Amino acid sequence: MYQLHIYNQDEVVDKLDELMEFVQKVIPEENFDTNDFTKIYGSYALYKNIYMYYHHEELVAIASCNFYNDSHQEDEIVVYLMVIAVDPNYQNKGVGTQFLKHILDMNNQSNIWIKIHKTNFQSQRFFKKNDFEKVAKKRIPDVLNPSYRKPYDIYVHYKSSIY
Repeated sequence: MYQLHIYNQDEVVDKLDELMEFVQKVIPEENFDTNDFTKIYGSYALYKNIYMYYHHEELVAIASCNFYNDSHQEDEIVVYLMVIAVDPNYQNKGVGTQFLKHILDMNNQSNIWIKIHKTNFQSQRFFKKNDFEKVAKKRIPDVLNPSYRKPYDIYVHYKSSIY
């Protein structure tokens, strides 16, 4: 049985240790630096919602979203999917798709954007399979080294017109 828990920016403070443990488990050791994580993700309060997906009592996936007003239309809210990660033991079993579907269903009135590094082909395939469209290419400054601009592809899942 899978359960989705959503935490707002005030509630997530109590979950930081669990999030840190999950990220260390999911991100390969050679790509993980505790100091970098603390600098980038240490304040999850910056995110409006943290989605934590559990199988029984085990955390198997996380995602975070920010919400913005579209500068072109006052009443339009844009959802930016900051991160989504699934425990490798649960990958390729439909868990990530099911988790993403929950997030899309809860935000069906908004376009949902995500940036994916241009060499992350696994993520590109995953989001294309889930009806995201590549709409742009950008070089975005690195959080820890702003003078280095990382190449990203920008994808969007357009809001549902059936609701």
